Amino acid sequence: MTRQGKLWFSLFLCGFFIGLLFFHMQNVKNDGPMPTGMEIKRYQVEAINKRRINETEFFEIIQTAHQLGTKITIKLQAKESLPVKDVLKAAFDRIHEIELMMSARRSDSILTQINATGKSKGYEIPAELGMIISKAGEYSRLTGGAFDISVGPILNLYRIAAQTKTSPSEQEIADTKQLVDYRNISLSEDLQSLTLANDSMALDLGAIAKGYAIDEAIAILGEHGVEHALIEAGGDIRVIGKRADGKKWSAGIQDPKGESGECIHILEISGRSVCTSGNYARGYWLGEKRVSHIVDPRTGKPCDQNPSVTVIAPDAITADVLATALSVLGRKGLEIIEKLEGVESFVLTVENGSLSHYSSSGFKQFLRD
Repeated sequence: MTRQGKLWFSLFLCGFFIGLLFFHMQNVKNDGPMPTGMEIKRYQVEAINKRRINETEFFEIIQTAHQLGTKITIKLQAKESLPVKDVLKAAFDRIHEIELMMSARRSDSILTQINATGKSKGYEIPAELGMIISKAGEYSRLTGGAFDISVGPILNLYRIAAQTKTSPSEQEIADTKQLVDYRNISLSEDLQSLTLANDSMALDLGAIAKGYAIDEAIAILGEHGVEHALIEAGGDIRVIGKRADGKKWSAGIQDPKGESGECIHILEISGRSVCTSGNYARGYWLGEKRVSHIVDPRTGKPCDQNPSVTVIAPDAITADVLATALSVLGRKGLEIIEKLEGVESFVLTVENGSLSHYSSSGFKQFLRD
């Protein structure tokens, strides 16, 4: 190789390694491991939709992205001076960070890496992930195991059964259920070391990560001075304040037996979160039978007795978790709701072949007149 060729080759190598270092710094945090040997897939956002709100100096700005396995929509109502693109990017970026930690569906997430690796001797995790796992344990104890993030093996059993168009046998359910127990999850005091009792256990944060991501995105909007906003993600909603025109935000409770958009109740909220969970929108087809995507961690069976549960709470993580728990517990779960300050619920349950309605004592205050 000529002298000039060696010089160009050296410059190429230098540029290559600088670029590699820059990529690493952009995609790896210092508070825990990121998946290795995998491409970090970025999310895609739709174009911003902007319109002036009648007779006000506010504009309504809407943008949507597909994250955490669902469509996430952020709606801002703000003055033109707000740096909208920067605010929305910061919120969606924060959701993306959480997805890369907590998604059980992404091949490049930390949680997927944990589930694929032996964990009986402990696994180093980010403190933020440890905090969510710890909080999940608190909700598991509160609900007597109706909410349990160790339900991953059971969910995987039904996903595989749906792909093969068969139903899992009673023995398969019983065997798999042995791997499900939140009490077999251990965290170190600093929340940065996770140990599971069995290497075949698998965690699924789907019923808590989405609510947490919404809360974190709401916090980002608040830090940027947003006073009127709504974030919706697959049945979970949280709002900041009221609408810019002074009216409360509205959210509908879908009729499980009605047409899409046909509602049983319209709720009016401000500064709160609403989560509706049910089997009418999602489920598994096991041969000719459709069953709920929500599974009772205690029995390993799908929860089809409660086709719709709505929880109103001060934050999305509480609403998200409790909506899942009450989809398992049904009207009995209202006893838990009555003990929690600022939390209300509405439950639709199947009794004698027809739907019955039950609600907590303070639920009616949120109904539109």
